[in-house]
Amino acid sequence: MQRKLIQLGQKTLLVSIPTKIVEKYDLKKGTEVNIEDENDRLCIRMDGEKSTEKTIEFDLTKAENLSRRVITTAYRAGYDQIKLRFEDESVLNEIASCLSDETIGMEIISQEKNQCIVKDLSGANGEDFDIVFRRLFHLILDQAKSSSTLSESELNLRDRAVNKFANFCIRSQKKSISKNERVYYHLIKKLEAMSDLFCRLDDDERKEVEKIIPLVAELTEHIFKFDLTKLSFFLAKIKTQMNSCKKDKLLRLIQELKSMVSDIIELNYP
Repeated sequence: MQRKLIQLGQKTLLVSIPTKIVEKYDLKKGTEVNIEDENDRLCIRMDGEKSTEKTIEFDLTKAENLSRRVITTAYRAGYDQIKLRFEDESVLNEIASCLSDETIGMEIISQEKNQCIVKDLSGANGEDFDIVFRRLFHLILDQAKSSSTLSESELNLRDRAVNKFANFCIRSQKKSISKNERVYYHLIKKLEAMSDLFCRLDDDERKEVEKIIPLVAELTEHIFKFDLTKLSFFLAKIKTQMNSCKKDKLLRLIQELKSMVSDIIELNYP
């Protein structure tokens, strides 16, 4: 996040701190911070004893059917600890299932009658985003290649993995306060939508899915190695496929690819 230095007096320079960071770290007038020179980096650090852990509580006693959605939403929003209250003890099974299916590193660390605490034990932060984001694209490509041969249950397992990595990527963007958070969010949601469509292809659509595999593979290249001219040719290929496609879900997959072209441009020309 780029900021301009402000001159104060003859020898002092000031830097403004964005509101989002101020709120995240609960900074106030008079808060002491440490400024450190680490090789080629200038770092501003909080007092070592100050906790930056984000916590939240939910009372599910009248909304236990929303437990999965609540946990996933809090996880994506970057919360490190979630306290949940409930009436029906069987909700614990749904909570454990959600943690396994939708998150990476979140575990139940405390359990009492009618409540539990879920915490992130992975220690992962925004620095892990690039690795997991790249892995997410490879999962989608693998799903495209396998969709004509795998059973519905096997495809659903692949879809579950996509959801887990997608949630992690959204969480990483939130925790790193990325300026491209909105664009990445839309990209990731489109990848999730593609994964769902691969699971729902009928027999006739599965036979023709190999026609779009090269497009999915090429999309991955454009995400990680931007070239505007090549992206233009890629868009032309997508439009050709759209004009010739007669299968509903395959057409929707191609439309998702087409919509990602604008996202790729925005990532590189913000």
